[in-house]
Amino acid sequence: MLVSHDRHLLRTAVDELWIVAHGRARVFDGDLDDYAAWLTAQKSAARAPAAAALEQKAERRQQREAAAAARQELLRQRRPLLKELEHLDQQMAALNAEAARLETELADPELYAAGTDRKRLEALTRRQDEVRQTLENVELRWLEVHTILEALPAPKR
Repeated sequence: MLVSHDRHLLRTAVDELWIVAHGRARVFDGDLDDYAAWLTAQKSAARAPAAAALEQKAERRQQREAAAAARQELLRQRRPLLKELEHLDQQMAALNAEAARLETELADPELYAAGTDRKRLEALTRRQDEVRQTLENVELRWLEVHTILEALPAPKR
């Protein structure tokens, strides 16, 4: 039995190769070139799980980054719509308050009494029509914005 790393010595003096691997010794079926190929395959097999783990880790990181970018893009799209909704809500509240005030003024019987200023009555009814039209336009836009928001996917945490 001879143990050596000298390939020339092994080629000239050895008839049979034995290999010790994975906790046991056995006859190796092949020559030194086959052993070199076997050794390379063993090293590659040992590295493959580590390389696969690194690849999976990189892929998961890439997926997390893509998900974060998608969330940011969704928030970027939603933010101006949410601000517009807030503004529209405030406008509707103000217009509804003004419409209620105008209705109260127009419900006053003294406004229609003889000798009252007709210009004031006309101004109130004109303003009431303007407020109604503006309120209708604001409500339509409010519905449009809500429809757009509902079409966007909900942000995930």
